[in-house]
Amino acid sequence: MNFAAKAAAGAGLTGSLAGGGYLVYTHNTKPTLEDRLIKDKFKILPLKVGKENNEGWSIILAEYKKDTATSKFSISLDSSDDVNIEKLKVECSKALSGEYSDASYSKAKRWCVVARSLKERLEDTGFRILDNTESTSTDDGEWVKKESIYKDGDLSGIENDLTTAAGDKGKRKNAIKKGCKSLLGGDSKTFSDDFDDKYSKAEKICAVKK
Repeated sequence: MNFAAKAAAGAGLTGSLAGGGYLVYTHNTKPTLEDRLIKDKFKILPLKVGKENNEGWSIILAEYKKDTATSKFSISLDSSDDVNIEKLKVECSKALSGEYSDASYSKAKRWCVVARSLKERLEDTGFRILDNTESTSTDDGEWVKKESIYKDGDLSGIENDLTTAAGDKGKRKNAIKKGCKSLLGGDSKTFSDDFDDKYSKAEKICAVKK
């Protein structure tokens, strides 16, 4: 007897019904926050208790302590680093086993997953970073497309270059390459408060889907 039949039998629900059919209940579980994060190509940090399971946590703890954003857990990290890491593990375990919500997702993708850079995250999510070397013509066709959709403010630090370029598409392309190189070479990671904004810009201007 399979699981569904056993469940029905246990509830007194097996047997012939009108029309000769059978009533079978199936158990549908809602996906957890952990399921959603894994679907979105994040890797969950180890959650088991013990220092031997602390790989990847030190950088998260250090950034968590420095961060002043509101997307944090309601805990006090006033103990040793090892104890504080265990506190974070507990909060992450609670969040990950629960259902998805925007607030819980925002916290978990910063504090409960392996930290990734913009480059790494783009690759994780199936994007290829365009060659942003100014002196090469590699990916020129793609850069022409990026230049055509570029809007003021998409990348920072290249305003003067774009002004100087005026209507020269070649110079504009090189300015955008320069902006992408700077953006992707920065230190923003998944735990950073500005990561989502920078990732969105990098995806739009600096990469293409594989």
